Amino acid sequence: MALERFGEDTRHMIVFDVLSHSSPVGDKGERMRLFLTDAGYQKAMDSQSRKEIKIVKHAKVVKGDITLENIYTLLANFDKVYDKISDEEKKSLISSLIKEIEIFPCDESELPLKSILFNFPVYKDGGDV
Repeated sequence: MALERFGEDTRHMIVFDVLSHSSPVGDKGERMRLFLTDAGYQKAMDSQSRKEIKIVKHAKVVKGDITLENIYTLLANFDKVYDKISDEEKKSLISSLIKEIEIFPCDESELPLKSILFNFPVYKDGGDV
């Protein structure tokens, strides 16, 4: 997810269900995602209190980055999240997690995967893998 395309004041990402026709965004029955400023997030909370929307996911954006806590939560619930997002969102998510995949040439190995380089550090037994 490339957050650099959002404004400096973007501080929240929400996923929400539209519950009524009076919602300021979307059509009733839709699930939507928005990146918001603090003021925009407050408006979304107000809309939720009026039962126009129901926020189902919220991530805080800090200085252009999703917080480490939210990344951990996403990874811990990856199977549940991945099944609910669109194909385009799946592609974007995988692209943001994986920097490079190296595979063996055909018939050179029983397992085709040689290595995966992630866009974040991976630790095992206290050391970087």
